[in-house]
This record gives sequence, structure tokens and C-alpha cells, in this order.
Amino acid sequence: RRMLSTRSGGAAAAAAAAAAMVLFMVFMVKETESKKVFKKKILMQGKKYKIHADTESDMCNAVISEMHTELVKHKMKADGEDNIYDTAGMAICLGVVQRYTFDKDDTGIWKLIKKNKTDDDDEDDMFGGMGEGANSQQVVEGLLLTKRVCMDWCEELQQEVSEVMYKRVDSSTPQEIAQDFCPQAIKPEEK
Repeated sequence: RRMLSTRSGGAAAAAAAAAAMVLFMVFMVKETESKKVFKKKILMQGKKYKIHADTESDMCNAVISEMHTELVKHKMKADGEDNIYDTAGMAICLGVVQRYTFDKDDTGIWKLIKKNKTDDDDEDDMFGGMGEGANSQQVVEGLLLTKRVCMDWCEELQQEVSEVMYKRVDSSTPQEIAQDFCPQAIKPEEK
């Protein structure tokens, strides 16, 4: 049996430490890496929709707010992170579509807005909580766009959202979580 010299043992330890540091750096970069989910236009059902530059930030705030509400209301943290991960996916988009919609401005740009009405059982709210005389086609397009944008956003950031919500749902408000999380999670608009 041959013994390794102290010199080769030191080199092996240094190599192992370097490899561990590289792995640590890879995981840290992945955790804080921001993402750009949307471009300025979204193609949906053969039609291009110009979306507002704040869409990702607005969607992040909406998802965090709805997630916080659902997690607290249903005490989901007690069941572990898997339920939170599942909710951070497409399931949370139901809550987002119930409370938010896209509205088109005079320039043709669609912006995510919070609906005026939020009563889930109100029949008048079925079409986006928009007032009398609203363009029903535009209201339906806004709701479909909300669903599509939410699903795309959640698909891209599901892991990150579930992690931050699991860590902070009991200790922070949705506004505090969104204020800390959203700017780091979303790549800024390129000028």
C-alpha cells in the first residue's frame, strides 16, 4: 500500500476546495440571476399585442400578492414547499386573472391593471370588472392576455417564486417580498 505525500494530499485538498467554490458560485449565480421573460410584443392567437414596459414588474407584484394571499389563507406552508411550488406555477394564474386584467390605452399598448371589483361571486365581474359600456371584445382579449402572460411568467420563474414565498410568507407582507424580489428576478428593459 502506498501513502500519498503531504504535498499531493495538499494539492488534492486544494483542487477539491476549488471545485466546491466553483459549484457554490454556480448555485449563487443561478439563485440571483435575473430573467427577461417578455419582449415588447406578445404573439397570441395569431395577433401581436404590444405590452407596456412594466409588464414583468407588474406581473411579479400581482403573482407575489396572490401567492401570499393563497398561502396564508390555506396555511400551505405547513404542508411543505412542494405545495407552494405547485401553486407558484399555473395554479396562481387563476387568482391573477380574477383580480387583474390587461387594458389597452389610446396608443395600442396593453397594461396590466388591478380590476375595480374583486368579488369572485359577482356575475358582473365575469368580464373583468370593467364598467358599463366597456368594449367586450377588448375586455375578453385583456383577460386572455392576462392568462397567457401570467402562465408564461410563472413557467419561467416558478422555482424562484416558490423559494422566496416559502422563506418569507410568514415574516413579510406581499409588498415587502415583491419590493425585494421583483427587481432582482426581472432583467431590466434594454434601452
